[in-house]
Amino acid sequence: MGAVAFAKAYKPEYLGFGIEINALHETNPADYASFKVFFAKVVKVVKQVSLDTKVFTVFQLERLRGLRGGLFGGKNDPTINDWVLLGDFPDADLLAFTTYPCIVYNYPPTSPPTITQQRSHNTPPNPSPILRLGGSGSASLGGRVAPRSKLDS
Repeated sequence: MGAVAFAKAYKPEYLGFGIEINALHETNPADYASFKVFFAKVVKVVKQVSLDTKVFTVFQLERLRGLRGGLFGGKNDPTINDWVLLGDFPDADLLAFTTYPCIVYNYPPTSPPTITQQRSHNTPPNPSPILRLGGSGSASLGGRVAPRSKLDS
């Protein structure tokens, strides 16, 4: 297994597997189920060779929150969210997120709840790093460039 050799050789502080995996859940539930099994196995073997390595997976925040409008082309409905998926990875040391507020919000965005506020009360309070954060000043993407004074405050 390549991950084991890498972890053994480099002892990384963090090692991630899977990116925006909730999209995989939406498009191919069978592959998502296989990934859950794979992830649990890879955490176990990585820890055998690099105990201090923090192993994580990544979710796409807007879709996780049920926000499928804007550039996604669907409808924003926070009542149809996927927070329960976070519980599929109990072996993860942390769960990470990508977020692109410009996909579903205009600038300035409405004030969406923070990740911590949105997390299921059944999910352990792991750290929640943001691995990728994007925004757009393009009017064609629903944004506008903020005055410099707004960016600096």
